[in-house]
Amino acid sequence: MSDGLWVLFVTAAVFTVASLIALWVTARRDPRRLRCAVLLLIAAFWLLVTLVTASPMFGERGQTIFLVIAGVLLVAWLAAMGMLPLLLVIDGLIVLRREGIRSRTGLLVLAAGIALLLLPGVTASLARNDRWWSMALFTLVTFIGTYLGTFLVVMLAQFVVRALFGGRRRVPDPDVLIVLGSGLINGKVPPLLASRLDRALQVSAEEALQGRRPMFVVSGGRGSDEPRAEAEAMAEYLNRGECPMSASSWRTAPARRGRTW
Repeated sequence: MSDGLWVLFVTAAVFTVASLIALWVTARRDPRRLRCAVLLLIAAFWLLVTLVTASPMFGERGQTIFLVIAGVLLVAWLAAMGMLPLLLVIDGLIVLRREGIRSRTGLLVLAAGIALLLLPGVTASLARNDRWWSMALFTLVTFIGTYLGTFLVVMLAQFVVRALFGGRRRVPDPDVLIVLGSGLINGKVPPLLASRLDRALQVSAEEALQGRRPMFVVSGGRGSDEPRAEAEAMAEYLNRGECPMSASSWRTAPARRGRTW
């Protein structure tokens, strides 16, 4: 190995270890932070550089193995970027099926996925046109596509971090269980919001087995297209689930230690 390649290998190895240590420390404090995803991507990049630069140290067979590993990581990266638009479309359709066509979140996710799927064809068509407006649109579309693609890769990395380190850690003996609203449909709790409330009921039942009865705090106002406040509908849903909460406690529950959905 040449001196220049050796220096690059040592530098890449140091950056890899430093990135992994920073990721471990940050994720142990709070794995939901976006910096965890960024640190994971930085560590993956420097690990790839380390593998490529270290391959000549192990002969032809070792070089082949390291190059194969590096190639697999690169293909996985490209495959993730290619799969994310399709996953957005599927997720948007699922949200629309559960929440209805009026779901802004579902429509936005579906539109973003379709736009990213059409992006390669649009950019190729603009690149073949030599007019100034076509070049300007090509630059703009390429910038937007790169930005969205990078953002989606960061979100995927964040998902990996949360899968490895877990999400919000369990608060021992919570005084309250906080459930955030997500909108009503025709004044009723939709499936997405119901899943949050069902999870809160499940935790409440688990706490009841230990002799504790935490209070629920539900959050949600009344939108212009809603006949009543979300919190009122959520309290009604929780009361039907036989939770330890009176009909008016959702307005005045004292928040101390709690868990949030």
